[in-house]
Amino acid sequence: WDLSLPAIPARSRLYPLEPIGVGTSEVESLSSYLTRLAAEHCLSLGTLFEEMMAPLVWESNSLSTTKYSEVSLSGAARAINGMGVTAANCIQTVESLTMRTDLRWLTTMTWQGIFSTRYWLRSVRAWCPACFELWRREEQVIFEPLLWALRVVTVCPIHNRALISVCQHCRGESLPLTRKSRPGHCPKCLCWLGSMESAEQA
Repeated sequence: WDLSLPAIPARSRLYPLEPIGVGTSEVESLSSYLTRLAAEHCLSLGTLFEEMMAPLVWESNSLSTTKYSEVSLSGAARAINGMGVTAANCIQTVESLTMRTDLRWLTTMTWQGIFSTRYWLRSVRAWCPACFELWRREEQVIFEPLLWALRVVTVCPIHNRALISVCQHCRGESLPLTRKSRPGHCPKCLCWLGSMESAEQA
């Protein structure tokens, strides 16, 4: 009888969801990854961030002047796909929770020190309705490429159509991340953001 304990690999606290398109021009953004990660755990993004991520971010900065109340989803929403401290903290936190090591590629960290961070990212969410509709029709994963978060990208490279930032249902804009963010849906009215008309015309 072998009574020695078997070697049990380390377990991640969250499901190590595979990011989409790493190493390609269609790599998804970190904000998109977090939205999908929350959906995989049947949690709202607000719950995932505030209950699981924020405490770890605060602990990692416990020696600084960062207050726990300042570690908020609204505070991270605009900068999470960038190349600054907020993005770095979120990457470190999510990688510790999922035990992944490739999430920095979902941000613009690659270009740190090459491009100026000023006006680099959009302040509101933008998307291509035709992409959303095509992916749903073909039963592919719904996500948001990092390209859509960049101010300099105004046209979808796949459908050659202008990206939009206003929901066609409620006519509202939204931040890249909100408590109610869901893949392919408006966080305000919760309606689907894809368009069959856009997909058919593409």
